[in-house]
Amino acid sequence: MVTYRAAGSIEGLAAQFGCWRRTTKMRTLLMNPTIWSFAASFILPCLALGSSSGPCSITGRATDSRTGQPLPRVEIELAALGSQARTIGQVDRPESRSTPANEGQRYGTASDEKGEFCFSSVRAGQYVLLGRKTGYLPSPYKAVSPSQLSAIIVLKDGEAAHVILKMIPQSLISGRVVDEAGDPIDTGNVQVLSAVWFNGAPNYSVVKGVPVNDLGEFRIAGLGMGTYLIKFQPKETAINPDLGGATRPVHPTLPVPTYYPNARSVTAATAVTVGSGETVPGISIVVQRAPLLSKLAS
Repeated sequence: MVTYRAAGSIEGLAAQFGCWRRTTKMRTLLMNPTIWSFAASFILPCLALGSSSGPCSITGRATDSRTGQPLPRVEIELAALGSQARTIGQVDRPESRSTPANEGQRYGTASDEKGEFCFSSVRAGQYVLLGRKTGYLPSPYKAVSPSQLSAIIVLKDGEAAHVILKMIPQSLISGRVVDEAGDPIDTGNVQVLSAVWFNGAPNYSVVKGVPVNDLGEFRIAGLGMGTYLIKFQPKETAINPDLGGATRPVHPTLPVPTYYPNARSVTAATAVTVGSGETVPGISIVVQRAPLLSKLAS
């Protein structure tokens, strides 16, 4: 009987058998639900630590746009970009037509004594920012005037952003309304007009208006930097009941609308320019008078 034996065959069979046993044990181990439970409870949280998923946050500081000094007690509003932003002076933008995940999200806070503020647990998305404070104009983020839109703050999952909100100081115009004799006009309103150019011609609209006091004085705050016309608008003639419902001027003449300094028309008016945060005092309007005919009230 002849026996065939290849060199190393016994060792090769033993190695193959050992490999098969290890492979079988590994398969059995991988099919054990306890192992997968351990992986889920230990490995996955570790992976989560290295990811950026989760709520976002925004920290920042409110400052005076001229001086850079921090401003305390600034009321700050954060709103998701879209229709909800209208209430803080913003408008819809066409960047995203689909409904965002942060639709309708609004957050509010106030800056502390160092001008610092924080929004935590903010959903990812696009936001606009606005600050309000007495003595300042409503100030959108990165805007130089209230008429501009807030810059968009984009937050991804788990992201933290830092912003500087520069508050725009208000400008102010004050003065007095008198007649040609220098006596105060104690009834009527003073209006600030701004020009909007259309087809090469200016069209003036009222920006703000205040009544004069008993000394003929006026003070108009809350203005932005710009060039304005100042106009005195007298009150309408009152009805005198002693005349049976007829209207008659108290004096032979009545004040008429007058532009600063003493003009009857826009073309003859003198414009007043104010800078950001500037106060322009001493505006004296000398009101013109004109005779008015009595007329019966209808």
